Amino acid sequence: MQKINGQDMKRHNVHLVINTIIKYGPISRTELRDRVGLTAATVINITNDLLERNILLQEGLAAASSKGRKALMLNVNPTAFYTLGVSLTTRRLRVGLANFQGQIVDHVDVTIRNTITPEEAVDLIQQNVQMLVEKHQVPTEKLVGVGVAAPGPLDTHTGLITVPPDLPNWRNVPLQKLLEERLQLPVRVDNETNAAALAECFAGGDEKEFVFFISMFRLGVGGGLVLNGEPLLGFHGSAGEVGHLLVQPGGRKCGCGSRGCLEAMI
Repeated sequence: MQKINGQDMKRHNVHLVINTIIKYGPISRTELRDRVGLTAATVINITNDLLERNILLQEGLAAASSKGRKALMLNVNPTAFYTLGVSLTTRRLRVGLANFQGQIVDHVDVTIRNTITPEEAVDLIQQNVQMLVEKHQVPTEKLVGVGVAAPGPLDTHTGLITVPPDLPNWRNVPLQKLLEERLQLPVRVDNETNAAALAECFAGGDEKEFVFFISMFRLGVGGGLVLNGEPLLGFHGSAGEVGHLLVQPGGRKCGCGSRGCLEAMI
């Protein structure tokens, strides 16, 4: 069993505090402490350090109460860091820039065909990432990384797109590796429905422990699972996938090659 050292625990606590403030900010230290389950001293030390580094900002005072002085409200500094998001479908490539509060700063849509090659897609992604970063004058050191929502099936651990039925020119494409080499940034690739499920939990403020998300795209049906705020991937990265469940033996032929899949019948 791998031991967790003090540095790992501190890093975990800092991430927990930041993610909680991103989701619920502006928030007082008292409410923050209750949500993260850390001691008051730990929360004070972490938030003071983040304030000094300009990662957090003081955002006014809480409403007056009958007890004591008004609590200081904290929020993340929206310009402390930025992230990039990419959505790849069979008809559209979308690239977006978001600030540290998760707000979309800008995005660009490009119409594509499902015959696009991996090389063409990587070129388009690089061009539009550079355009957004230069347009908004974002320093490279403030870019945390790139998240990519792509058609499956794919290996979520390596970012390898295997055999997407609706992208005929894509077979065993190491999209994560290609983009990391081209952009010189950390890249994470996940199934488009897993990404949509996670986004719904984040943006929708869903507090449920377990969430199942089903999507009906133009060319397919997908499913995604989120457990305690994290995608539940399963052994092959497709734990929530329902589009290729057999619902009618011998039914209509599906893009995956089988017959009678839920996706094909719908």
